[in-house]
Amino acid sequence: MNRLVVFLYTIFVAVVSLSPGTGASIDPWDKLAHFVTYAIFTALVWGITGYGRRFIVACLCIVLYGGVIEIAQSFLPGRVMSGYDFLANTLGVFIAGSWLWRRAVICQAGVVRGERRN
Repeated sequence: MNRLVVFLYTIFVAVVSLSPGTGASIDPWDKLAHFVTYAIFTALVWGITGYGRRFIVACLCIVLYGGVIEIAQSFLPGRVMSGYDFLANTLGVFIAGSWLWRRAVICQAGVVRGERRN
């Protein structure tokens, strides 16, 4: 089920990102939308891979996917390739991935709210 959700979300991101647009936007809400979209993408992938090397590889693939979409947008009417969008995407992946990774390390060590479980 988790794989299906990730697959559908991947298609959703492509459809929304590659639909005809109105050109470049430097609106901060647009960058926040990019950040949140890719943070959610990362969290969904965590549900499949969990803590480990597979998660790191998956995060790199998500960043690559965002870059490919930005390049593809340069060929579409009403769309432009934006380094700022790519940066927002990458930050979403990095920050969500770092947070999830840290939570896993803390849980693995048995630390809850600053206390160590014995």
